[in-house]
Amino acid sequence: MNVHIGNIIETIVRTKGLSVITFANQINCSPRNVYEIFKKKHIDTELLVLISEKLDENLFARYLTDVDMMHYQHQKFSEEFLNKIAGKKELPFMYDMHYKTQDPLTLKLMEMISELQRGK
Repeated sequence: MNVHIGNIIETIVRTKGLSVITFANQINCSPRNVYEIFKKKHIDTELLVLISEKLDENLFARYLTDVDMMHYQHQKFSEEFLNKIAGKKELPFMYDMHYKTQDPLTLKLMEMISELQRGK
C-alpha cells in the first residue's frame, strides 16, 4: 500500500486553512514537529488518532483498499440508519421486505432490525 500519511495530513491541514502553529497547538507539539510529521510516510497510531480527531477526518480510512472502503461505508450507513430508526415504533416499509439476499452485511442489518422490532 502506497500511503504517505504525512503528505495527506499536510494537505488536509492546508485545505482547512490551518496554520502550522495553530495545528501544532491542537496536537500539543511544536511547529517544528508538525513539519516532521508532514515528512513521515508512517506515523504512530496514537498520534494518528489525535490528528484524526483534531482534523475531524478518519485518517485510518486512507489505508483501506477499495473493497475495505465499500465495506466500511456500508457498515457506517447501516449504523447511522439503525440509530435513526431505533426509537421509532413503526419502521419504514423497506425493512418489512421479504427478499432473499446473500450479502452478509445486509443479512446482519436485517437481523438487527428484527431485534429492534421485537424490542431487544
